[in-house]
Amino acid sequence: MNILLDIIHWFINNVDTLQQVHDNTVDELIRYYELYVAYRQVRETHQEPSPPDQEQVDSSENDVNKNDKA
Repeated sequence: MNILLDIIHWFINNVDTLQQVHDNTVDELIRYYELYVAYRQVRETHQEPSPPDQEQVDSSENDVNKNDKA
């Protein structure tokens, strides 16, 4: 029981420090979230669909033709 009272007193004596740590943590989380959202928006707007690689298409067609002949 004595340990529990010590913990409660410590929280009471350090409430300002705990509030600062909480506020700083929340501010950092918000900042990282905003950076993530901005990154996703930039990535989506600058991503262009690429045409299929002609060599990959040709080689896959050749593989299909080889399997049909076998």
